Amino acid sequence: MKREYDMKLFKIRSNTKDYASFLQKNYTTYYESIKYKALHEQKWKPFNMEKYMIPEFEILTSDTGKRNFQFDFSSHPSPFYIFSENAVEALKDILEPRGQFLPIKTPSKRKNFIGYYPTNVIKGLVDLEKSGIYDLSLNFETDNLKFRKNIAIDEYMFCISESRNCVLFTEKFKERVEETKLNSFSFLPVDVDFV
Repeated sequence: MKREYDMKLFKIRSNTKDYASFLQKNYTTYYESIKYKALHEQKWKPFNMEKYMIPEFEILTSDTGKRNFQFDFSSHPSPFYIFSENAVEALKDILEPRGQFLPIKTPSKRKNFIGYYPTNVIKGLVDLEKSGIYDLSLNFETDNLKFRKNIAIDEYMFCISESRNCVLFTEKFKERVEETKLNSFSFLPVDVDFV
């Protein structure tokens, strides 16, 4: 855990311009989707494997028309993420202690993909009043957040307890992804102040 007040933080999304990605299929209502379960039921706690129903995904074509499995990351059901087996190998020392790997089904015959749900939650990090947040709704904006200086931050990634969908990644995580030459990650800077 770190207290570096000038650290850069990011959200991650799939690079759908250049790479295909996954979309969950075979569920009747939104309430049955893995995205809904991750957002509304888990509250940053690991899935109960006895009740976990393996989600099935189909491939989505990239914005440029690519429809193959050359990608290492898909964020469509976030905060439930999908990593290629190569990405899990390269980032396992970071991901494993900070979340839960989960089985998924995809149409890929040669390349394996693994679900991932982060559980590395930090409580009380956001100063809600100074951040102008008075309603803990599902998707409060992550721009201009005010973090309390006395709360330590993980050096790679963490979830914010005040939001059901906010997972932030550090520059150290971004550098690791770039060093390992993993593709299809898109890092979106988040503006945060420490107060």
